[in-house]
Amino acid sequence: MNEQYLTFDDILIAPDYSDIESRQDISTGQEFLGITLGLPILSANMDFVTGAEMAETMHNLGALGILHRFWPSEETYLTAIENLHQLNISVWISIGIRDIKASLEFIKRVQSRVALYGVCIDVAHGHHAKVAELLESIKGSPTESLSNLKVIAGNVATIEGSVFLCESGADAIKVGIGAGSVCTTRTVAGVGVPQFSAVLECATVKEEYPQMVVIADGGIRCSGDIAKALAAGADVVMVGHMLAGTDEAPGEIVDDEIIYTWSDPNRLKYKRYRGQASFGTNDSHYVKEGIEGLVPYKGPVAPILADIQAGLRSSMSYVGARTLAEFREKAKFIQVSSHTLMENNTRVKER
Repeated sequence: MNEQYLTFDDILIAPDYSDIESRQDISTGQEFLGITLGLPILSANMDFVTGAEMAETMHNLGALGILHRFWPSEETYLTAIENLHQLNISVWISIGIRDIKASLEFIKRVQSRVALYGVCIDVAHGHHAKVAELLESIKGSPTESLSNLKVIAGNVATIEGSVFLCESGADAIKVGIGAGSVCTTRTVAGVGVPQFSAVLECATVKEEYPQMVVIADGGIRCSGDIAKALAAGADVVMVGHMLAGTDEAPGEIVDDEIIYTWSDPNRLKYKRYRGQASFGTNDSHYVKEGIEGLVPYKGPVAPILADIQAGLRSSMSYVGARTLAEFREKAKFIQVSSHTLMENNTRVKER
């Protein structure tokens, strides 16, 4: 209990020598399980973040979207998958572990209609026997189309959990427990690991499993947090709250006459957002570990991804890194105090 675990707010990346003349010379490209991404960002597989429209847009912008698994019906889900496949987009779906046989049968039904690229085993606690069972059923299958699927598994937040998923056959691990903006696991269950330390620790699994892909999932509020997660060893970063409320995110715009600021003569617009453990993933035997609410309407997702890329390039330029591989090698972290957090923020009202 002597070891200290840190959040993104507890650290900064120290600036270092750079000879980069233009940030446009910096590449944010990243290989991800056979897919070349121009930006190492995944849109979260949450029902109010990634539907078919978000997945298509993320693909067109050089990122990746993983479809959520809480659709009104199986046919609706299959239709969305088919539509993406017809656009020559690598299709990623999400499945659960409650009924492993049903999850496997669903994968086979998808494969009977499209060439499925990958699967995300979507579980709050990935260091679990049923996750290993499902991984073995997929990767150990005599059916080539099943065993060759790329599989993301998670979530975990410790090196033991990461090694467990690696040895169980995962191609990528999703790191983060309790850090999401709509997650209440840490208050309800008292369980979790501060996200920066979780990513830093779990990324060390690549020393023994060099082909393993690490996904930082949770605790991201700005491009600086994304930079810190990538510098800590994540290959890509999964983003939920930053993309919720956009045009491409599922759900209708809410124009609530009650929810507005007196300083704004126009009503504010919102879209719904919720943690996946706030519904659907639980029944009367489960405690909810997420909340549901509204986030401000943000318009199209493209400018948000452009800002993320600009912020990431800026961070890389401060340490003289032209690629993400160089960034992970050159970045050095310093621990800061709570007063630094106050110093970080602007102290002048923006016009």
